[in-house]
Amino acid sequence: MPDKKYNFALISFILVLILPFFINLIFNHPTFDDFYYSEKARHFGYFDAQMKWYKYWTGKFFSTAVLSISPLYFRSFVGYDILVFLVNVMTPIAIYKLLSQITGAILTTSEKSLVTVSVYFMFLCSMPALAQGFYWLTGIFVYLVPILLTMLFFICYSKLSAAVGKSKRFTLIFIATIILVAITGSSEIAMVFIASLFVSFLLLKFKMKGKIDLYDIVFCSAIILGSYIIISAPGNDLRSETFPMKNDFLHSVILSATELAKNTLLWMFKTPLIPVTFLLMPIMSRLIRRFSNVPQFLKLHPLYYVITFLFVMSACTFAPVWSTGLVPFKRTQNVVSFFFVAGFMFLTFVFYFRSASSKKLIPDKFIKLSFIPVITILILLGFTKNNVRSSFADLITGTAYQYDIQMKQRYDYIRKNDSELIEVNDIKNIPRTFYFTDITTDKNFDLNIWYAQYFGKKSIALKKTDNP
Repeated sequence: MPDKKYNFALISFILVLILPFFINLIFNHPTFDDFYYSEKARHFGYFDAQMKWYKYWTGKFFSTAVLSISPLYFRSFVGYDILVFLVNVMTPIAIYKLLSQITGAILTTSEKSLVTVSVYFMFLCSMPALAQGFYWLTGIFVYLVPILLTMLFFICYSKLSAAVGKSKRFTLIFIATIILVAITGSSEIAMVFIASLFVSFLLLKFKMKGKIDLYDIVFCSAIILGSYIIISAPGNDLRSETFPMKNDFLHSVILSATELAKNTLLWMFKTPLIPVTFLLMPIMSRLIRRFSNVPQFLKLHPLYYVITFLFVMSACTFAPVWSTGLVPFKRTQNVVSFFFVAGFMFLTFVFYFRSASSKKLIPDKFIKLSFIPVITILILLGFTKNNVRSSFADLITGTAYQYDIQMKQRYDYIRKNDSELIEVNDIKNIPRTFYFTDITTDKNFDLNIWYAQYFGKKSIALKKTDNP
């Protein structure tokens, strides 16, 4: 099978598996913190709301600033849906752009597309909290956007080496600096992720080149500044009081190591990571053949990359345990899962290159025969519990559609009702892939208050039901 047809067949197959995730976005609705951020900004004023978030709840200065002016601030559900869709679409685009920046013209468009959809598909498969990382705008800006910004930062960084002229270099440095501050201000886990990743990157750079550049110091300063702002927030102290087991070093080491081991085994053997990576072997083989000169990063011993991989993974797992004393919330591990998927595929390439440099490369024809059993393995994953199966189930069974109908009926009922207290029915059969936290029977509950404010009503609550 010609290379293009092989790539096209695999790309088409993976896109079919990804498609239900995006179709279900049509039936998605805002929930919980989505209303908190927009309504608090409208109630107190945008800047006063930022100060209240910072002083009394969280230091996530970038994500709170953006979420406070989400489409819900302008009373637009349609805008909410569009924004969620756009950010999710930008993820594979960012992967493709970063890959293009790194490989240049060595890989063809179809090859880069196959790598892109493979990485993105595996990210969706391995995401511990799909509902909070794909369908919930708050979770998207707190945990997904930092991943996008990290890729954008490294695109800018890669362009710096080829930038000609002080003006262009200054512009790239300025943009990259702002991006780093935004990443650290998105969430604590994003702060730890970019800090550990960039420090590791600089150590590898120093190992390869024997120096670091002045702009690296600027970037480190940006990370330190952003980290200081988010860590020193008074709201963090108030919130941390609810976690009595926080800052216990030995407990944090043991628990985080246990969780990291569990997640590693889960991502390795309960997702199609290994089969999908094997699908990319022909591209890895061709990439190695096309190198006219061995890239400098491939001259490093693979052990350096393994240490970097384990360090970043460990730091991102340890940090949330240290700050709470609890098992990391699944939504925080969405960031870790992306790094694991991308890192695993990169390490596979590095080790394959090292073996191929001293041995004959595996013939493409032999590798391509593997796509038949590999696709069979992917199909068999439909019989195990995973995000892909849940996404298909929500779509095919009509659960997502029925959820959308119920929500629209509720909105219509609220808008037409001018009662002092509007009581609504609870929502039945929530899709497994959606994140939904409903209002309560208490009209004075915070979410109820902001919910009512959004619709311009005095008070809204769930109807009380008698338990049998």
